[in-house]
Amino acid sequence: MMTVGVDSSEAGRVAGVAMEFPATDDTASPPRIPPRLQRRLSESKTFSPSTVEEIEAKLRDADLRRQKFYEELSNKARPKPRHSSSHEDDLAQRLEAKLQAAEQKRLSILAKSQMRLSKLDELSSC
Repeated sequence: MMTVGVDSSEAGRVAGVAMEFPATDDTASPPRIPPRLQRRLSESKTFSPSTVEEIEAKLRDADLRRQKFYEELSNKARPKPRHSSSHEDDLAQRLEAKLQAAEQKRLSILAKSQMRLSKLDELSSC
């Protein structure tokens, strides 16, 4: 048992408070195993030992999965094949078309601003 107490020496006050706590908790219930884990443990008790053929089959399956995993991993690491020259030509044509469209838009904006300035000049001269 562990005892905790408070003591006061002043008159008119409580002389002290004492509380006792047990050092060990005998009332606590034993830890419970979760139902899912308990089911799994009880199922493994009825499990029959594997045969050599079953173990070899599992090892082959694991080896195939490992090979497939490493193959996919190495495919990701390989550099992607470069696009053919026809694709590069197509890209060049698209870029040229975009440049021409941008130039036309620039010229149209410039023409509109010149028209607006000329109208302002006409209005201010009146």
